[in-house]
Amino acid sequence: MLTTTKDSIDSAAYTLPCYWKQGRFLQDRMLHPEASVQPNGYAAEHLAYSMKGDDAINITVIACCLVIMILIRKTRTFLSGQTHDFFLPTHQEKNLQGTTTAIERSMPLFLVIILGILGSMLFYYYRQEVLGTRMPGNMPPHPLMFACAGCIYAYFLLRHLLYTFVNWVFFDKKNRQQWYKASNYILYLETLAVLPVTLMCIYLDLSPVFPLSATAFILISAKILLIIKTYQIFFPKLYGILHLLSYLCALEAIPLLALWGAMNGIADALTV
Repeated sequence: MLTTTKDSIDSAAYTLPCYWKQGRFLQDRMLHPEASVQPNGYAAEHLAYSMKGDDAINITVIACCLVIMILIRKTRTFLSGQTHDFFLPTHQEKNLQGTTTAIERSMPLFLVIILGILGSMLFYYYRQEVLGTRMPGNMPPHPLMFACAGCIYAYFLLRHLLYTFVNWVFFDKKNRQQWYKASNYILYLETLAVLPVTLMCIYLDLSPVFPLSATAFILISAKILLIIKTYQIFFPKLYGILHLLSYLCALEAIPLLALWGAMNGIADALTV
């Protein structure tokens, strides 16, 4: 057990400098403890949030570009055949029996994931640049983007289930295979077209009119292509136009309106 004696305390005090209680700068002529210091200048202002300065957004965009490049490299032959079958439907029947690889079968899933990410970024760009909404407290919009991406994934899942059920009830297997091939190819074209528009929105200081108009043009063109292929495969006769309109209103228009309403409702709840 350690014991403390008076001699040890005196020896410890003896080894300390004689001015240890006074402070090192007490006798300095430049020291004025009575003077009060007031900060000068203006308070700093927070910069507005920018997607191109967000590391998470940049990493996500780079990952999407890499995945698309890998898909294009791995499925070049398959996509070439899809392009040929899409624009020359008379040669489609003999290609329906062709084998596909695992990456070719999983390509629509990757495309949906990428399109959901890019769509959430474009939607936030629309809300920020056109409507002028911001996240409270200058927060990054990651919760809003996650929620919008989830809505897009739910839309694609609901759309797939509806198309699968209706096509299974009313159409034969050969026509269903042709339609799914055409639908996946349109999804591929749509993703490739949306990616450069998203890059322009994030990294270029453009007027929001051009990228948003380009996005609307891409979506409308994709729906027009889908209408044409649906008409050619399922409703080739003249009286099939009414059936086609009912088919598309039930399986395209209603889910799209529900998606738009859900995304705007979430954005109104999260932004100011």
